[in-house]
Amino acid sequence: MTDITKVHRYDLPDALCAEMQTALRPVLQNGRFETFMHSEEYTARPFEEQALLIAFYYLGLLEKRGSLPGRVAQETRMGLARSVARYAGDMRYQREMNKRQIALALPTDAMRVQLHKELNAGSPQALTTALQLLDIYSGDVFSRCQKGGQDASKGSESIQ
Repeated sequence: MTDITKVHRYDLPDALCAEMQTALRPVLQNGRFETFMHSEEYTARPFEEQALLIAFYYLGLLEKRGSLPGRVAQETRMGLARSVARYAGDMRYQREMNKRQIALALPTDAMRVQLHKELNAGSPQALTTALQLLDIYSGDVFSRCQKGGQDASKGSESIQ
């Protein structure tokens, strides 16, 4: 499979087109696309590449039967590959953001529970935990703030 993070965005349509044609060459010769759809090679791909494989398969069938001229099929493949390449870049960004959000949410849920417990118990550590949560959510560093030469967790008495 083409790793779209390693291919320049201008070369991606050509790389996708070549990869899809290479993957489909044996399928078009055997005529067993349903079997191919259940294989690891197909299911491991992102859904936009799966859709491109399906479109390339049907274009290949039409071209093989003579219903579609080769030049038209090739231009259609390149147009589809360009569209998928543009869409794949946006999807890759969205997937990375989703992974970051999931990674962000997992530690913070436990920290929020801990913060509520500390607040209910009147613990002096509550301010430190709150500042650490603020660090995670904002991406900035508030937990290392110094107030009048004191650590932020030691200055919690003046805030209460």
